Amino acid sequence: MGEIVVTGASGFIGSAVCAELLRRSISVTAVGGTRRPDYPGARCLVIDELKQIDPERESICVHLAGNNVVHRAAETADSEMKLAQTLLGLGFRRTIFISSGSVYGDHVKSARKETDIPVPGGEYAATKLKLERVFLDEACGVARLGNVYGPRMSESTVVMRLFRQIRSRVKRIEIQDLSPVRDFIHADDVAKGIVDFALSKATGVFNFGTGIGTSIAALLASMESVNVPFDHETRASITVESNSYLVLDPSKALQKLSWSPKITLTEGLKTLN
Repeated sequence: MGEIVVTGASGFIGSAVCAELLRRSISVTAVGGTRRPDYPGARCLVIDELKQIDPERESICVHLAGNNVVHRAAETADSEMKLAQTLLGLGFRRTIFISSGSVYGDHVKSARKETDIPVPGGEYAATKLKLERVFLDEACGVARLGNVYGPRMSESTVVMRLFRQIRSRVKRIEIQDLSPVRDFIHADDVAKGIVDFALSKATGVFNFGTGIGTSIAALLASMESVNVPFDHETRASITVESNSYLVLDPSKALQKLSWSPKITLTEGLKTLN
């Protein structure tokens, strides 16, 4: 087997994927954005050098590079599409595009299957869906992820905003809304799933989630259970319960890839720092 090229390798999920590949002694080319990744044992490049890659006949690409900030989706859509077309022109044996479960929308209160019709609720999800179609038209694989958490994740996520307040032992924990239900999955589980997908012959769409819905209120309670107790109040700026629900059904990945998540939410929260 040839090397595996990981774009977005400097990012949160990309770093977990590179670590999993190196753990399996697989040859890795790690491609970062504006800064060169630093992984001992891997060839490391920046995105401007992407066209310099001359993939071996058996090389595989795991494509994570792109915008992961919801409010920047409109301004980055064109550049993401151009990057996708560049990758597809490089001649990889297979490519796995890492997408988001947000393409399903958050209006159905059941675990979403790959056969469900996507109803993206905003520009970010709509852009991900457009990119999915570009890769699927070329018989590539698409991985739709749940809400990934773990070490090195962005400070702007709801997980880290809550975690920092708990660790700071604030008197009042501030959160926008406690009612949305999401599928929280640890980055190590996701990385194993992405690598299993990349090394398989499978194409099409696969969900990588736990199939378990956790409200933000329950997430907060789980965080409190793994930290030293302290007295505080919790205030949500939105007091009317929302109907926002997004959970992924991972049964196809279990059936086709023999993959399933292993890390419970309580265990995973203990890895945050």
